This record gives sequence, structure tokens and C-alpha cells, in this order.
Amino acid sequence: MTYRVMMLVLLMIAGVKSLVQAQELSDLEAVEVSADNLIFDYRLHRNPFFILRNLTLEDSVKEKNHIHLYRGSVIYGGEHLDRKYRNQKHYKLDIQLEPYYNSRFGDVEDPFRTQFGIGPRIEWTSKWGIYGVFQWLLPIQNDFDVEVGFGHRPGETGIGFTKVFNQKVYFNSFAGIFTNRRYGISSELILMSSGGKFYYGGGLYYSGPYIYTDNTFIRERVRYLSGYGFLAYRVISQDLTLRLIFERFLNEDYGGRLEVVRQFGNTDIGFYAQKSDFGENGGIFITLSLWPRKFYNNSWFQFRPPHSLRIQYDLITATQSGQTLRNQTDFFYEILRFNPRFIEEQMKTLSK
Repeated sequence: MTYRVMMLVLLMIAGVKSLVQAQELSDLEAVEVSADNLIFDYRLHRNPFFILRNLTLEDSVKEKNHIHLYRGSVIYGGEHLDRKYRNQKHYKLDIQLEPYYNSRFGDVEDPFRTQFGIGPRIEWTSKWGIYGVFQWLLPIQNDFDVEVGFGHRPGETGIGFTKVFNQKVYFNSFAGIFTNRRYGISSELILMSSGGKFYYGGGLYYSGPYIYTDNTFIRERVRYLSGYGFLAYRVISQDLTLRLIFERFLNEDYGGRLEVVRQFGNTDIGFYAQKSDFGENGGIFITLSLWPRKFYNNSWFQFRPPHSLRIQYDLITATQSGQTLRNQTDFFYEILRFNPRFIEEQMKTLSK
């Protein structure tokens, strides 16, 4: 115990050189210390990474002696490591208090309808990448209460599996309830080029609609097959990503979508243009980290706000065009945060 305390003290002396740096290091929390590695939880990603052989964060970043994990899989570094370092433990129970927001144009008497609420979310992830999630949406302000199925209801709820192969191939599957009043199964596969400039892949969804009202589920059978394929190019020097998507949408219309997004640290700002057999649409979106970054944490669970909140404004809201199956977190944009250069730049910022 004394040895661990001494190592932590030495780490703080070597790494914290000013009040500014202390603020940057507040995003790191030591969760395990041993003779040959320091294991931290990086709050902005909510994934542990290892610092190996070097006591100071600055030296570890310079010599790239650290790895990142995503749901138990190595996504950065660690080629030289023994397998035992990769995923020794299951993740803690993760409890989030997640806000959500919906809006669209209504009728003449109520031309613009909004809904704002919170969605408590519980997730547990095993070291093998299997995870379970339960969420319940609770409206606080609700102009949609005149419509059936827009009261309190399930959010993202189900069982999934994530695996990363060779730090370049990302796979995710999910079965359960999605956030836009659909239930079913999904599978997505994303591949990244060696330099992190190109991404390509796609996904398949098999789903059916449901309504939850008066404590009763009313559902149709699972019968809608949808899916997409995409190609994305990342301008690495600018953290700018262009993504072209071809998709069969939920209403069996076909179309395409162009997205342009710029990352500013853990904030994304972008726009999209979309066209399908049923019409066209466009809009802007922003994903930002929520305050506060600090949260309650113990040996068994952590309680926190979500690491990001995505807000999207569509030019046309009451449309059947381009409807897609979705959850709160887009798998592609989650993976985009683990681009090799993005990780390196984030770590350099922390180690300055």
C-alpha cells in the first residue's frame, strides 16, 4: 500500500508542473498501480488506458508507451504487450443521467413542438466486449403529449457485443430497443486504413415499430430490413471528416447522405445533406461534452453525465424521407474519436 502511495506521489510531482496542468490531469484518475504499469480512467472517453514502464505521463506519451481500450479491445498501441495486460477486468457498472431532446413542426395551433427530458441509463460491459444496457426516457417538457407513445418510455435497452480486430476493424452488434421507437437487431462493421485517413464499411438492421402507452407495449412484428454502406475520408491535419453514405431507409426508400464534421477536441460540429426516393433534407448537428466532468466513482460503479450530447436540427422534420434506425451513440462517430492521431493529440494536451 505504501509503495502504491509513493508511486502516485512521484507521478504527481513529475507530471503536475502548474495549476493549469493540474486542471488537465483532472481528467485522469488512477484506478490501479503496480510495479510495471499505471492504469488510468480517462474521463472524456470513459475507457481505461495503460501507461507502461515510464513514471511520467509526458515520457509515456513521447515514447507511446500507453494503450487505449474500447469495451475490452485494444484500439491503440500495445502491439508489444503480453496478452495479460489487455483486458484483465470487467468494467464497472456505469450509470448515466442523460438528457434528450426532440423537436418538429406541428399543426396550426401548435406549430413547433418540443420535448425535453432525462433518460437514466445503466450499462455494464464485460472484458470480452459483451455489454447490456437499460434506459428509460422521462419527459420534463413535452409538447408531444397529444400523440400516443411520446410519454415515458424505453430508450436504448438491450444486449450488444463489440470487438476490435488488429486495431483497424471494428464490429458491433445489438439486439433490443432503439431510441426512435423501434426494436430489432443490428450489425455494423467499420474498417480503417493504416494511416487513419480512410474509413469504410456498413451495417444491416432488421426491425419493427412499437408504441408504449398506458404501461402497455403495442408492437408490429419485425419485418423491415434496412442498411447502409459508407466511405469516409479524414483530413488529418484539420480533424475534418467527409462521409458519403448510401442507404436503404426504414420506409424502404433508397438514397444517399453527405456528412461533413469537424472535431474540436471532444466537440463535433457538422452538417449533412440527404436525398431519397421520398424527398430531400438537410441540417446541422453538434456533439459536445457535458459539465461536470467529475462524477461519483467507487470500486463497484460510477455515476456521471454522458460523455457527449448530440443535438441535430433538420430543415424538414415532418417527413418520411430518410428515416433510419438509431441509438443515442452513432457507432462511426464513437470510433472516430479513436483515430490514432486524435488520440495522440489528446494525450499530448494532457501531458504538457
